[in-house]
Amino acid sequence: MQTQPTVSQAKPVMNLKTLLIVLLAVTGASFIVLAAANLYSTRHYQVHGMAYTDIVQGKDLIADILPPPGFVVEAYLNALQMQGASTTQRAELVRRFSETRKEFQDRHDLWKKSSIDADTKAKMAAAYSSGIDFYDKAESAYLPAIESGNAEKAASALADMKKLFNIHRAHVVKSVDLANVANTTLENTTSTGISRINTLQTVLIVLALLIVLSIGAWLMRVTLRSMDNIAKVAGENLRIRIALDNVSSAVTVSDENNVLIYMNRAGQTLFDRLAAKHGGSKSLIGNKLSGFLEEGELKSAFTANLTETHVLEGVISGRKMLVEPRPVRDDNGVYVGRV
Repeated sequence: MQTQPTVSQAKPVMNLKTLLIVLLAVTGASFIVLAAANLYSTRHYQVHGMAYTDIVQGKDLIADILPPPGFVVEAYLNALQMQGASTTQRAELVRRFSETRKEFQDRHDLWKKSSIDADTKAKMAAAYSSGIDFYDKAESAYLPAIESGNAEKAASALADMKKLFNIHRAHVVKSVDLANVANTTLENTTSTGISRINTLQTVLIVLALLIVLSIGAWLMRVTLRSMDNIAKVAGENLRIRIALDNVSSAVTVSDENNVLIYMNRAGQTLFDRLAAKHGGSKSLIGNKLSGFLEEGELKSAFTANLTETHVLEGVISGRKMLVEPRPVRDDNGVYVGRV
């Protein structure tokens, strides 16, 4: 017994529209998180950012605590302390004085190779030259006088060293002023550049987000419209199938290759009798009906594509049958099968 076809509809966990909305929301949220992470990292590591401020503070702390090797102030202090110092103390002060000269030379060699601006480099060269004059005067006149105990020569040499120190200090102050101006300019330029890059990145991210959301919304509309059309066609096909199953005449449907794809209940009943030796109606589905028919006009009609409706009489399995095959065409007139 054939049963009327039914459609089993399981309740979906999430319908397509909701799924697409969720996907778009996740995509949008991802872009927002990306933009926020980019903004945070840029602000954290940019000029005047948290990491930059920590680094600068650390360098400033070291500069405030330790005597600068590019400035002979520690050497000058050592020279002053040598007066009245014991032999042991004086020896230690002389040793440290020599170390400061080496550090002074090393820092000069380093900054000479650097990429600082020309004006600052010129002032530093002048500070270096006056510093070397200070060390030369100390080593050629002051230290020998201290070692020999000649207070008069030591005082004279120290007076000359003081003049050289003041000249050196003036060049150092000018170098620092120029370096501060250059640093401020560089910081401002860098900050402006980073701000522009941040703005550009933000604009690009927003544009990308809008494009993705627009494409997603368009795809959602197209997909939902297609799904609606598919559901509509499926509903129409179901109604047609139900209607055909309730027709008393036998009806078969073949595709564009004349392969049998459907027969109504009356057709199933008929062919279960006619094709009993071949397995009944179920054995015919998926095959061409022409293979079941005997040679003749009826077989020819089921072999070739139809161009018009035919009314034919023929014998099928010993039974005289009246058959009316009709071509089926789509909206463009293309042959898609027969009934």
